Amino acid sequence: MKVSIHGEQIEEKKRSFKPFKWYVRQFKERGTWGKIFFGLLPFLLLYGIIAGRGDYQPLLVYVRIYWPLIIISLLIIYFFYRRFKKASEWYARGIWIAVFALFCLFIYQFGNGIYNYISSYYVYKNRVTIIELDKPPISIHPKLQPQFVVESYFQETMNNNRQPTSPRTWLDPVTGEQYWTGWTEPGNYFFQQFGGKVEEFIHTNVQNPAPVLDQYEREPVDFQVGNNLIFSYNIQKAARKKLSLLQMFNSEVSDMVIGMKDNKGKLYQVVPILTWKGFLFPQPSFGGVMIFDNSTTPYLELVFAGKGKFLNADEVKATPWLKEQALLDDKTVFYFGESLRFKYGFTSGLPGNHENDHRIPQLKNAFSSLPVIEQFNFEKTGSPQAGSGLFYWLELEPYDSTKYGLSMDVFIPGSNTDTIYVYDRVDNIERSGYKGMSVVVEKIMEDDKSYNWVGGKEGGTFIPGGERPYYTYVFPDDPEPEMFYLANILTVRGQNRESTSTKAELYLIHAKYDDIIILLKGEDVYPERWLPKIQQRVITQRKLMRRDMQGQEGILNESTEPIQLNESDSLLTTDSLSQ
Repeated sequence: MKVSIHGEQIEEKKRSFKPFKWYVRQFKERGTWGKIFFGLLPFLLLYGIIAGRGDYQPLLVYVRIYWPLIIISLLIIYFFYRRFKKASEWYARGIWIAVFALFCLFIYQFGNGIYNYISSYYVYKNRVTIIELDKPPISIHPKLQPQFVVESYFQETMNNNRQPTSPRTWLDPVTGEQYWTGWTEPGNYFFQQFGGKVEEFIHTNVQNPAPVLDQYEREPVDFQVGNNLIFSYNIQKAARKKLSLLQMFNSEVSDMVIGMKDNKGKLYQVVPILTWKGFLFPQPSFGGVMIFDNSTTPYLELVFAGKGKFLNADEVKATPWLKEQALLDDKTVFYFGESLRFKYGFTSGLPGNHENDHRIPQLKNAFSSLPVIEQFNFEKTGSPQAGSGLFYWLELEPYDSTKYGLSMDVFIPGSNTDTIYVYDRVDNIERSGYKGMSVVVEKIMEDDKSYNWVGGKEGGTFIPGGERPYYTYVFPDDPEPEMFYLANILTVRGQNRESTSTKAELYLIHAKYDDIIILLKGEDVYPERWLPKIQQRVITQRKLMRRDMQGQEGILNESTEPIQLNESDSLLTTDSLSQ
């Protein structure tokens, strides 16, 4: 560039910033303390980049996920800036400012939704295999208590200021039974979190109606890292430092820490890893796990290299004690569940259309949640390759929030996002008429007026909650399993209406017939006692249906004597009713 000084043209040298020369100059020009600071600065930066990657790694994943939106937004901002700068009149600049404000408002309101809509459609078409089931699977070892009630039991059994972790589901590879597992960690106090360790492994069978958590259910352990510890002793930070350079941008470390034992009884901390796949439209998928044993890692190695052993998704499938576990986080499960809204076309979910549009419902009850983790057997579903293990269960209901019918039963394997199993009830008259989870609480409260329900005139203390599905064959010759919902009767306390631990009292409600609803108390809460009660109610229901279909008037005479199961009653299946 040429500049004129006293009429003489002089070539001006183009200046450029040279970091190394700037650093040397700053070091020379500073005093003693300045030299110390600039002398230590490179080492501090290097330490922060290496040792601090456990803190900033989630930011790298965020940029990797939303980089298309970030780049497009920056380009549009640059375009508006150029137009604004070229506009000479004040009103022209005002117009560009208004247009830019409208653009920002549009992006804020709809940008993320549009991006996720297209990304979800891409997942449905390219990333996942949908397998239609001929029949629903059957439930194995149904849980008697929901997760938040078990967590209350964990809290109530602490006799010191330790902090139990949230309970997670573990499938014992030896016995095939399910357990709630957790850890006793230092409390929420700085010095405990910095110098403490994981001291106990807590486990209780999911079919225990009132966990005691005595010495048989609490094992002393000595794990160096944990969920409630800080700095390099935090298990998430230790796991992030074990990720490769590519995984730093593609992988998320879950906040779940699941206690599991292998086939030989050795105990591990297992942390699921989520991996984002795809270039323009990244989608979450199961990436593997990071496992931790109770060995001690030197502190400097823990600071700079982390701890844990990474197993990718294929290695998890090849590991017997991991392959049937529930290792996905809710974000991944919801992502794949929502992609099923495109089962009937790309336009089904567009505003103003919603033809055959189905969604995961927003449950109104604070004590109800999706997804649900349950153990299922797929042997008689027409897809026996699904096997038997822990699955995430979701339901889809119509998009219209005033419609509560069950549209689809969705089963997602606990350690696999490549395949989804679906029992589709849409436009199938034989499978129609089933209620979704959204109305279970209301149905129970309407049926039993003896409880002082929350929301009643007297501001009650009881509420149904923790709903989950239960599939079972009522009679051996039934064409397919009957579907029920299990729900607990919960006691709430305090102004925040928090649930407290209580011995299991269950409602078993048929997903189709309102008059098949059974209250289970005391010894009746154990699953081996359910079938006779279910059979008795189903026989009554089928007799009523048969009489109605034959055009006969009247109803069954009320009797205090239990209805006896006989051969003719057991044959009152759906096939016989339709004839």
